[in-house]
Amino acid sequence: MNNPLDSTMPEDNDCEQAIAPSVPKLSIADLMIWTACVAVIITYFQFLYSLEPYTSQASVHKFTSMGYAMVWGTATACGVSWLRNRRAWLSSGKLELGHYCIMLINIISISSASFSLITASLFRDMSGSGYQFFALVNLFFLLLILAIRTVFIVLTLKRRWFLCLLPWPMMTCWKIVLYFLYLLPWLGFGDISMLNGNYVFLYHLGPGVLSLIGALITMVFMTTSVLGKTKRDWLHWVGISCLLGSYLLGIVSSAWIIFI
Repeated sequence: MNNPLDSTMPEDNDCEQAIAPSVPKLSIADLMIWTACVAVIITYFQFLYSLEPYTSQASVHKFTSMGYAMVWGTATACGVSWLRNRRAWLSSGKLELGHYCIMLINIISISSASFSLITASLFRDMSGSGYQFFALVNLFFLLLILAIRTVFIVLTLKRRWFLCLLPWPMMTCWKIVLYFLYLLPWLGFGDISMLNGNYVFLYHLGPGVLSLIGALITMVFMTTSVLGKTKRDWLHWVGISCLLGSYLLGIVSSAWIIFI
């Protein structure tokens, strides 16, 4: 029986080929680089949270920071490995979705880390209109993130695996809409009194549901690929695992804030 997923999108021919001999193998040096990257990112999170007042949202961020350190550190180490062996990777002629995931996670993590550090330093003592200005700054940053994620969706559009990435820009769109509604009264338009008691719930509900959908889609594609005995390189699987890890962390973060 044909796989129903195969009939919905064109065949990803370059991903179905056997792994080229020139694809670099995972080495001890890669593992050492990975350890260093994770350690650096853990240190970054510890410094970042030392700048923030203790809140329930900060507590869940501290809880999930170890997971994000693993995901970001793994993506960073894979990026370094790719750069170290870029000639071999380029000569293999393979660019799979996992490779795109590593590039996307690296870009998002560097942007988010820089933005969080700047905002944590500038908005340590917010009051009054400071919250609205902070929300406005976040809104522009989310628009930038949406543009980046949309570019990667377009780049992978001809591959059926792009469905794994699709929930990410949808999460960003959800947050942009909620930030915009929050800013409407401050900008002199409309009233969101109906959202006052549900804003935090709605803000985290959307990303939580979309993270769950993204995790399920990713696991389905991973399972069908393994059962179909499709040969893919280790960098692809690490990238897809990082994507799945990001979705699982999103589920935990949203559930923690909503229910605890």
